Amino acid sequence: MKKLYAFIISAALSLLLFQSPLYAAESVDGYLSQVQIQQVEDSGKALVVDKGGSRVSLWDMENSTINWSHTMETIVQADVLNSNKFIILNRNNHKLEKKVLNQHGEMLGNSNYPIRLSEQTAAVQWLIPYNQIPERIMTLEDNVFKVYQSPWNKPVIQSDLTSYLKETGEYISEISYSKYPYVALKVTLDEIGASTHNKLVIVNLYKKSAITIDNFNTSFNIKMTNATTIVHTFHNNGPHGANVNWPDLSKPQPVLQIYSSATGRLIHDVKQQFSDDENGGWVTSLSGDMMLLKNGNTNAWSLYRTNGEQIIKSKTAPDALSYDLAGYQASSSSVFLLVQKANFTDGTFHKVVFKSIEE
Repeated sequence: MKKLYAFIISAALSLLLFQSPLYAAESVDGYLSQVQIQQVEDSGKALVVDKGGSRVSLWDMENSTINWSHTMETIVQADVLNSNKFIILNRNNHKLEKKVLNQHGEMLGNSNYPIRLSEQTAAVQWLIPYNQIPERIMTLEDNVFKVYQSPWNKPVIQSDLTSYLKETGEYISEISYSKYPYVALKVTLDEIGASTHNKLVIVNLYKKSAITIDNFNTSFNIKMTNATTIVHTFHNNGPHGANVNWPDLSKPQPVLQIYSSATGRLIHDVKQQFSDDENGGWVTSLSGDMMLLKNGNTNAWSLYRTNGEQIIKSKTAPDALSYDLAGYQASSSSVFLLVQKANFTDGTFHKVVFKSIEE
């Protein structure tokens, strides 16, 4: 069956979850971790948030055109609630403000939150209302996790996560939270000999207990959903110290793992074989419920759903300096990649279309 794959080109862009560099997603192939891209449902559009440039734009990926663009103060977070409602969270010194925009970029409303932030506030996240739970704001400061809701004068949830750091020198290098009672932590220890050891800790705030999963020989990023914790890995085969944690590349390596947040049970485990070539390795990145896997050994990419289902298998990478996933449109079987050409510097979008045969 023939399927059409559409590609868009842009200058240095990648994904960022939190404002602080401590919680930035890993930069991909030299992209700067300053741009967040969210697909707008199945519309062929994408909300592009340039945190470094303090700009929010809505792009039509099908036509490689910009619908609208706004300059805003320091942007912490952007969320696509539906095709006609976008949430932008701004941080102005020690204050937080939420703006609500429609599909035309028009202001539907704005709110100020009387939550005082400090220089030590490493993470801030706006949480969407669900069931009978109103909107909330999550913060992390000096390893203290807090969740606020109206009237915003004090946290309704608070936990000192330091108690889940068991070894001297451990620190929280990434945090993900969806809803009570679970919080996912990537806990890192920089060991002697330039080795870095990472483990996953899933905290149950209600029971004040934690599940530790400590079997990773690669780097990884995390994302928590309502009931699961997603781990997607990356690895570079380049020069390394003798004491560095290293995967056994004679065996297939986990690239995507889905854990039950309640029990720590491994639900899905996607693995792929890689070579030990010095220039090889792999990179993964998430966009919505999709994961892009880039194989440095074969210069090919694959696409998975975060439930482990493979959508596209081993397609040749575009001739470009860098590329990353921007969106997937099921209605037209189209994949949108954000691509940086080596000689491309003006930061605009272009689209290249090609056809491929899928069995």
